[in-house]
Amino acid sequence: MGPLPGWLAVVASVSLLATGCGKTGCGSGAESGEDAVRRFLSAAARDDSDEDVCRYLQDGESVEDAVTWVSGLGTTGDIDALDVREVRGDQMGAEHRFVLGPSSAPVADLAVIEHDGRFVVSVTGSTKK
Repeated sequence: MGPLPGWLAVVASVSLLATGCGKTGCGSGAESGEDAVRRFLSAAARDDSDEDVCRYLQDGESVEDAVTWVSGLGTTGDIDALDVREVRGDQMGAEHRFVLGPSSAPVADLAVIEHDGRFVVSVTGSTKK
C-alpha cells in the first residue's frame, strides 16, 4: 500500500484536530460550589460559547435558559462582582443554595448540585428576586 493521497491526509488531520477540540459536555464541574457559581455566572454573562456555559451547568439544562436567567441579573452591574454566599445545604450534602448579591438586598438564589465530587449549577428552581 502506497502513501495516502494528499486530500486524504488533510481530511485525516482535520478530523484528529476536531476530535481534540470536541465539546467537553455538561457537568464537568468545578472545585467547589462557590467556584461553580462564579465560573457559571461569568461564562453566561459573556455568552462566549455554549460550551463555556454548559461546562458549569447541570446536564440536561438549557444553555439558552441559563444565559437568559443570568442576563436578568444585569441590572446589578458587574456580574463578576456579585457577592456569592452559601445559605444552606441539604441533609445529604448533595444540593447547596447560594444567594447572589448583597446580604441587605439579594438579587437571586441559585442551586448547585454536588455529585461524585463535582459541582454543577442548576437554574431550574432558582429564583430572581
